[in-house]
Amino acid sequence: MPTMCVIAQGLGITLFPGPPHEPQVRGIVERFHETLDTRLWATLHGYVGPNVVERNPGARAELTLAEVEQRFRSFIDRYHQEIHSATGQTPLAFWQEHATPLPVNERLSYAFFPDAPPSAQEATLTTFFAQVTQPMAEMIERLYVSPLLRRVLTVEEIMRRMAHRVGASALPLDVVTGVCCSFGRRRASILSGDAIQMQATTWRIGWQQTAIQVRTLQRTTTPFLLLVIDEATDNVLAFRSTQDCPRSADVLSALYDALVFSRQDRWCLHPPARLRVQQPVPPEVIQAAKTWGTEVEAVAQHEFAFVQRWEQELTGRVLDPIQYLRIVDRACERAGGYAPFLAKQQAARQAGWRMRLDDDPCRFLPSLRELLPADDALVGRDGTLEWHGWHYRDIEDHVLRYWPGEAVTIRPSPMSEAVIWVYWGQDVLCQAVAEELCHKDGSFRPYWFPYPRLGE
Repeated sequence: MPTMCVIAQGLGITLFPGPPHEPQVRGIVERFHETLDTRLWATLHGYVGPNVVERNPGARAELTLAEVEQRFRSFIDRYHQEIHSATGQTPLAFWQEHATPLPVNERLSYAFFPDAPPSAQEATLTTFFAQVTQPMAEMIERLYVSPLLRRVLTVEEIMRRMAHRVGASALPLDVVTGVCCSFGRRRASILSGDAIQMQATTWRIGWQQTAIQVRTLQRTTTPFLLLVIDEATDNVLAFRSTQDCPRSADVLSALYDALVFSRQDRWCLHPPARLRVQQPVPPEVIQAAKTWGTEVEAVAQHEFAFVQRWEQELTGRVLDPIQYLRIVDRACERAGGYAPFLAKQQAARQAGWRMRLDDDPCRFLPSLRELLPADDALVGRDGTLEWHGWHYRDIEDHVLRYWPGEAVTIRPSPMSEAVIWVYWGQDVLCQAVAEELCHKDGSFRPYWFPYPRLGE
């Protein structure tokens, strides 16, 4: 097992050991520990504080290790996007400007001081990475430096299962970690690609049962209307109609629509600085808001003036579902100049009938995936996932075949029923596409929103 000094040397890092019990010589590191303590650890349930005398002896842990890790990673993602007072830059931007890239074989295998005789540490380093062949390094690079943003542990698990399939010895976790670290700069560029431009505004998400009657084949109902409204302008950014009280999945879908379709820039998120959500607030909203730096407030039910105005125009009418949605869409357009469903129609038309994986905003805006509803699924023996009658395969990295018969979580893409995101535990495993919905060139059809306006 190589020492930290050997690994650091292999990555081009110089270590300066500090004397014990003298934290002032490690001020930068200790300051970050304080940041973690005050801004993260102290906010978690079960926190007892650093003082062993004052802490509550009866305190019990309330979070699992996986839950703590998830909150830690979310905090680090936010911290990387914050302006640092000393540098005037975000940590990611500072890293990209000052880090020196090295090829993987040069960084991990070759001697770092060619003019000097090889040292014992260099020999240890070369031995440490001797089992990493070029194909292995390329596969790790493909899995780790991907818009999916897989964790190192997931990359190591994929590599382990690949080795087991062919009867080979798997790479140790520390070796896989070392190789992944060599691609840190490229990985950081993907993380910084999750562009977030905060809006200095407040959005409100709520719902109420309308007085308008809607006739279906089974019955006549008065549906619920779920709205996402910009409180500064009173404009409706997205809406959903449900026969019963909206579920968490409806709230997530409405927020996704407001983020993706209400702005022309689909490749940059423009979340509000504050989000007021009618209780109960879905935990996925809270998690995504932490990534964006958005403040979330749980509020009680509130009557929307917008709904009251257009209800008065339709008193006594009985509508079919398509008429109902179309009239709501037109009312939104008259009130604020923006028709949410029409915007979704236009996005579908621009995508055409040959959508590709890169056309899905969730692929390059990872925080959007937090808003996708989750369902349980089982990987087939042949490495396919059957869901809603379609058969999904990972057409990029072909990793699903290493999970036969295992339970996973899927998150369907809002852009096309042909695409799903597959999760193993808390980490994304792959992006899969339905075989039946793919064209020969690898493209697939998008969703079509069947709510045409009259005359179109």
